[in-house]
Amino acid sequence: MRNITEITKRDIFDILTNGIEYVDAFCETITEFYPYYGRLEEIEFLNRLYKLKQIKSYDSRFINAEEDIWQHTINNQDYPYNWIFTDDRFELLSGTDEIFLAFICEIFNPEVRNEKRNWRIFFDETNKLIKEDGYELYVYKKISGRDVYRWKKYEKEGELFIPFSQRNIEAIKNKEIKVVFSKKIRYQIYQLLEFYNEYQYVMDETGFQSRIKISSQFWEDIKLFYIPGNYENGKWINSKNFEKFIKNTSPYFILDTIEIFLRHIEENKVEEFKTKVVSIFELNNIMIKFNNKKLDLILNIHLEIDSNIPIKEIGIEELLMSASKYYEKKEFSIAVEKIWDAFERIKSYYYPKDKKDSANQIIKQISCGNSEIEIMFNEEFKTLTKIGNEYRIRHHEKNKINILDDRHYEYFYKRCLSLILTILKYL
Repeated sequence: MRNITEITKRDIFDILTNGIEYVDAFCETITEFYPYYGRLEEIEFLNRLYKLKQIKSYDSRFINAEEDIWQHTINNQDYPYNWIFTDDRFELLSGTDEIFLAFICEIFNPEVRNEKRNWRIFFDETNKLIKEDGYELYVYKKISGRDVYRWKKYEKEGELFIPFSQRNIEAIKNKEIKVVFSKKIRYQIYQLLEFYNEYQYVMDETGFQSRIKISSQFWEDIKLFYIPGNYENGKWINSKNFEKFIKNTSPYFILDTIEIFLRHIEENKVEEFKTKVVSIFELNNIMIKFNNKKLDLILNIHLEIDSNIPIKEIGIEELLMSASKYYEKKEFSIAVEKIWDAFERIKSYYYPKDKKDSANQIIKQISCGNSEIEIMFNEEFKTLTKIGNEYRIRHHEKNKINILDDRHYEYFYKRCLSLILTILKYL
């Protein structure tokens, strides 16, 4: 991505080079300076982000950038201050947003930043500047009680909010998104929402200010899109009780509720709340992620198996969820192993038929009587089976073709998953 403009980058370089002016308590104008490498040496800082010994030198006397930088910043000291900001080798001015933001996050890493200096005003000013281009730094964890920052997309206040169920209404209708919430996860979500169900001050159109809970504000917010309802004694009724709503409504309306809570809880509690939500879903084998304050399902699969069919091959859903989790972590080799295990198990869907006959029945079912499509799916089954037999998909296997490139793992993963998702639409 290249959303951060050169104007923003140069503004940030300027404050790191020329300092920030502010007026202190005695009405004195103070100029505060802060070196980007904090309490580290410059080369030490750069080696945290770059492999300096593998980057070329601009000085023909030296074989790599580390020797070059040492010569010109320590020995001769003839590089200009903050030379790195415009050095093409490090792509801070001309490179992608990801490169630039990784550099900025490292500046404010607790292992780097100098707590004896006023780094906070540089952090605040930098954050304000990158927000104009659609990003922000946020606290994602603590080390020894100190905040560690990552970057994320920034959602400007006032942008139209559309809840999960309405953003994905067509996909839900077409069953492209399908999720089921057990009583257990509903209870856990309700308890979490109640914990964060704080009072807020709101003002009506007459200017009267009142104190209400977030759950009360939820009813007002969601009625802009639909009348909230839940099941009671087998009938769908308009919701009046927040607890009954969470425990008996559509799972997609629960996702809406989580998003609305995110928009109302105190900003310093947002990341903590999101972390707890993700943990609850992971415990229940449902993978989600947040894009700012919007929630997305990572893998929208709920495998429904006819209870009248005595299927021996269980655990397909768990394997798919596990594969998705490893894929999101970029542990592609493990993700491929899990997805292939799911493929092998799904072949036995029509047990007690043997695996080959069961697979053939699946192929006929998903081909819908089209002989050409049936040939295509048959070849795809054979090809994926051959890949599983000949390549080292499982780590313990020997005398197989090694997969050495993560991009090949990604290809295998997506190819196998694509077939599985197609099959699940028919079973």
